[in-house]
Amino acid sequence: MGMAARFIGRAVSRKMQDKVSQALPAMMAKQEAMLREQIAIAERHPDLRACLTDQVIFLDGGSRTMPMKGVMTNLTVEQADAVVAQLRG
Repeated sequence: MGMAARFIGRAVSRKMQDKVSQALPAMMAKQEAMLREQIAIAERHPDLRACLTDQVIFLDGGSRTMPMKGVMTNLTVEQADAVVAQLRG
């Protein structure tokens, strides 16, 4: 009985390793793309800040804030431009 369980466990383990090894490159590419996007936003808007305690985003030296919820998920450069325009306006 124990031998059969080990055999099944190894088979399941191999299948999981195969799935992970297939998914890992795609996950790494997605993470790298998100990092490049964040770097582009930081270079374009160096005065854009976020407060994780209060969960808001703001411009350095500004008085307006926006809730971080819903804005920061996969923020693109174009969306960051719109956020900055709204915070400045």
